[in-house]
Amino acid sequence: MIYSSRLSRLRAEMYATQIDFLLLTPSTDLFYLTGMRGKPYPR
Repeated sequence: MIYSSRLSRLRAEMYATQIDFLLLTPSTDLFYLTGMRGKPYPR
């Protein structure tokens, strides 16, 4: 699946640059990486 390939590349890049975590909020980035559309809720 295309999303697993994108996530694998992201993980490899994060490992290479020593990034420990990534926070994605409901956005086009989240959809691009996972295919999931998050729903922004009012705070």
